[in-house]
Amino acid sequence: MMAVRYIHLWFAGIFCVVTLSSAQSRPLERDLRAFEDGGTIEFKARDDTPISEPSAKLRRFLWSHWISRRRGLIRELGYSIEGTSSVTSFFIEPNNKGTWRIAAELKYQELRRPDDVEEKTSSYEAYSVKRVKPGTEDPALRPAIPISARISARSYRLILMDREGKIITEL
Repeated sequence: MMAVRYIHLWFAGIFCVVTLSSAQSRPLERDLRAFEDGGTIEFKARDDTPISEPSAKLRRFLWSHWISRRRGLIRELGYSIEGTSSVTSFFIEPNNKGTWRIAAELKYQELRRPDDVEEKTSSYEAYSVKRVKPGTEDPALRPAIPISARISARSYRLILMDREGKIITEL
């Protein structure tokens, strides 16, 4: 009788571990109705320059939602030279503790051989966003542009940083 009780406890423990690990590995479920949809910006050849209209539109949407703490979703669609595609979805939102972030989820195709394409995903979370002047020097050394400055999105870059202030990317 005692052995049966231990087996039940063992199964209950295994069930809890499996449930918790699968809950953590599942993608975050979002109510997309709560997000302003910025649409999908398609980057064509030569559109990936910082002064291009698609780049400026992406920065304008991210920055305006970030500083006003408004939920937003915008997608970036691009193509490689080989013709594979990638879609990055940017979610401006609070995390489960209420801290605002930009959660970026990238889905892309990796060409392994001409007839073999593998679907891959990656993601990151930015907890700090800074507008800086364009330049070739280290983005961390470039002057920040004040929040109150009303300037064209073609004349600044966005620096996205992680929780520790480390630069993740420049847009």
